[in-house]
Amino acid sequence: MAPDRRSALPRMKASLAVGVTIMGGTMLLLQIVLTRELLASFSGNELTVGLILVAWLLLVGAGSALGGRLSHARGAPTTGTFAWLQIALLVPLPLSVLAAQAAGGLTRLPGQVLGPLPVLALSAAALALPCLLLGAQFAVACAAASGDDQDSSSRVTTVYVLEAAGAVLGGLLFHFGLADHLSPVAVACGLALVSCIGAAVAGRSRRVVVVVATLGGAAASVALAGVLARPHLAEVALSWRWRGLGLVETQETRYGSIAVTRREGQLVIYENGSPTVTTGLLADVEASAHLPLLEHPHPRRVLVIGGGLGGLLREVLKHPVERVDYVELDPTLVRVAGRYLPPELAAALRDPRLSVHIADGRRFVKTAQRPFDVVLVNLAEPTTILVNRYYTAEFDREVARLLGPDGLLSFALPTPNLQLYRERQVLHSVLYAQLAQQFAETLVVPGDQTRYVACRCRGVLTTDPEKLAARLRQRGIRTEFLTPFALRDMLSPFRRDTFQRSLAPQPGRPAPCNLDLHPLCAFLALSLWTRQYGQSGGDLLRAAGTALPYAGALPVLVAALLLAWRPRGPLGPASLLAIVAITGLLGMAGQMVVLIGFQAASGYLFHEIGLLMTLFMLGLTAGAAAVRRTEAAWLLPAVLAGLCATALGAPLVLRAAALHAALATPLLGGLSALLGFLTGAVFPLAVAHAAAAGRRNAPDLYAADLVGASVGGLVVGTVAIPLRGLPGTCLLLGTLAASAVLLALRGWRHPQTHSGPDTVCAGPAS
Repeated sequence: MAPDRRSALPRMKASLAVGVTIMGGTMLLLQIVLTRELLASFSGNELTVGLILVAWLLLVGAGSALGGRLSHARGAPTTGTFAWLQIALLVPLPLSVLAAQAAGGLTRLPGQVLGPLPVLALSAAALALPCLLLGAQFAVACAAASGDDQDSSSRVTTVYVLEAAGAVLGGLLFHFGLADHLSPVAVACGLALVSCIGAAVAGRSRRVVVVVATLGGAAASVALAGVLARPHLAEVALSWRWRGLGLVETQETRYGSIAVTRREGQLVIYENGSPTVTTGLLADVEASAHLPLLEHPHPRRVLVIGGGLGGLLREVLKHPVERVDYVELDPTLVRVAGRYLPPELAAALRDPRLSVHIADGRRFVKTAQRPFDVVLVNLAEPTTILVNRYYTAEFDREVARLLGPDGLLSFALPTPNLQLYRERQVLHSVLYAQLAQQFAETLVVPGDQTRYVACRCRGVLTTDPEKLAARLRQRGIRTEFLTPFALRDMLSPFRRDTFQRSLAPQPGRPAPCNLDLHPLCAFLALSLWTRQYGQSGGDLLRAAGTALPYAGALPVLVAALLLAWRPRGPLGPASLLAIVAITGLLGMAGQMVVLIGFQAASGYLFHEIGLLMTLFMLGLTAGAAAVRRTEAAWLLPAVLAGLCATALGAPLVLRAAALHAALATPLLGGLSALLGFLTGAVFPLAVAHAAAAGRRNAPDLYAADLVGASVGGLVVGTVAIPLRGLPGTCLLLGTLAASAVLLALRGWRHPQTHSGPDTVCAGPAS
C-alpha cells in the first residue's frame, strides 16, 4: 500500500527519530556553551562572534559533506552507524569546552587581546572534533532514514524537521534552566551522557555489543561529569585562560561568564572576557565622576549607567546629592563585586542614597519618569552593536527628555596619545555632531580618555578651572588626583580648542549619524580593533563596505543571464547549492536584523530575545514539515519569492516596532516566525528537486546551508548592518533572494515525480 501522503511526517524508525532529536538539541546547546566560552577567552565583539560562527558552521558543513561521501563509499548506513557516531561524542564534548576555556591563554601574555586570525584558528581547533562528528551524524541519519526508499526526499525532510525540533527544545532548556545552574563543563558532560543514551536507543536493534558499549560510555560520562564538577579541578581548567592574572573565582550567568582576578593588590572583574570592574584607577574614576558633577551648579539626582562598582559610585556620593540611581544588567556582577571589593568601595552599595536597578540601561532611560540632573554613561567604547545603543542619536534624545532644565549628559571614549586617525576621528566627529543636535552646549575635555559633557541649556557649562576648583572646596570633597592643577591642565584652552576643531565635519560633507537601526560607530570601533593587528584588517573591512552595493546586484545579474540562456530544464546541483546557500545566509542575516531591531525598540530583554530565537526555530520546523511531500515544482520559487518580499518589507515592521514599543514582541516575533517558516521550507524543496533528478546530495545541501549562514553571520553582522543600517541590509537581502528566485525559475516547469529508483550521489556533479 502506498504511504499516506497526508500523514504528519513520513514514518521512520522511532529509535532513529529519538537519536536525531537528541542530535539537534546537542548541537544547539553545544554551540551556545562553546560560543560563550570562546567569547570570554577572546574578549569578543561582533567580529569575534562572526569568526566563531564561521568556524562552527564550516566545520559542521564539512562533517556533513564528509559523512555523505563515506556513506556512499560504504553503502547505505544503518541506525547502528548513527549510534556509534553518537558514542564518539563522549570525549570530544567536554574536551571541546575545556579547550575553549583555555584557548585565550595559549598564545598571549596576561591581559593581551588576540587578533582575528588567531581567534579563527583557535576557535576552529576547539570546535573541530564535535562539529565534524555532528555534521557527519546528519549525513548518516539522512542515509539511514532513506535506505532504498524511492521517496527518500520526504525522509530527509523528517530528519531535518526532527533536528530543528531538538534545537528548539535545547534552546528552551538552556535559556530557562541550565544557564543559571550548571557550569559549561557540566553541561557538556550532560550532553555526552544524553548522546550515549540516544545511541543506546538508536542502536538497540544492532548487536548486543553496541548497547553494551553505549551504556558503558554513558557510565563513563557520568563519572567524568562527577570528577570535573569538583570546584578545584574546574579552576585548574580555567587557569589557562586567566594565567598570570591571579584567578579568584568564576561564575556562569545567563548573561555570560564572570571572572574575578586579583594581582598585586588590584582587583579586576571580567564579564565575558572584558574588564567591567577595575580597582586602582583612581585618577580616571575621579575625572569621570567629578568633572561633570562640578559642571552642574547643584546636582541632586544622578543616574549612573554601568561601570560604577570600581569606585565611580563612591566618588559620586561624595557630592551633596539626594539620590543616585545605578543601573546594571547582571545581578550576579553586583553580588560578586559586593563580596570582593575593598571595604571603602563596597560601602557605597550600602549608602541609603543609592538605588541599584537590575535592568537594561537603555530600557530604564526609556521608561523612567523622574528628571535627573546628571546622567553618567560609564561603558566601554561601542565595539559591539549592543553597547552602541548608548551612543546613538535616539539615546541622546531620550536622555535629553529625561534631564532637568540644566541637566547634563557625560561619557568618555579612549583617545591614546590624543591621536585621531581615520576611524577614530570619524567616530568622535559623529558623536560630537549628534550631541550638538540634541543639546544646547557641549564641552569636550581631551585626554587619554576624552570626556564629553553636554547640557540642555546654554550658560551652565564652564571652562574656568578656578570656578570648578572652588565648587570642589565648597562641597568639601577630598580628591587625590583631581587637584586644581589637574583641572587647569585638563581644561587647557589650546589643547581643548585644537582637539575640538579636529571634530568639525569637512565643508560640504556633513558628519554621518549613528542610529539604532544604523550602528555606524560599531563598525568604526570594530575597524579600529582590527587595525591594532595590522593595516590589512581595517582595509579589508572598508573594502567589504565598498563592495556591499554590488553584493546583491551581481548575483541577480548572473541568475538573470542563466535564466535567459537556458530558461527551462531541471535544476542542476550547482543551482541547488547556490539556492540553499543564499537561503542559509538570509536566515542567519534575518535573525540578526530581528534581534537588533528588537533591541532598538524594546531594550535588551533576555527572555524575549530567547523567545524570538525560539519562534524562528519553530517556524523553521513548521516550514520544513509543511512541504514534506510536495510535487509542485513551482513551490520553490514561490517560497523564495516570499523570502524576497519578507526581506523588502521588514523595514516597515522595524519602524512600526520602534514607534510602538509595546508591539515590538508580537511584530518582531511574527517576523521571526515567518522568516523561519520560509527558510525551513527551502531545504526540503531543494532535496526534492535533487531526488526528482535522481540525486541524493542532502549532506552537500546541508553543508551549503551552513556555509551560507556563516557568510551571513560574518558579513552582515560586521559590515552590512553597521554600514548600511537595517533598512539598507534588508534591501541587500531582498536582492539576494531575488537572485535565488531567478535560479529556481529555471526548473519550475518540471514536476517533481520519481521516474525510478534514486541514484546515490553524495556530492554535486561537476
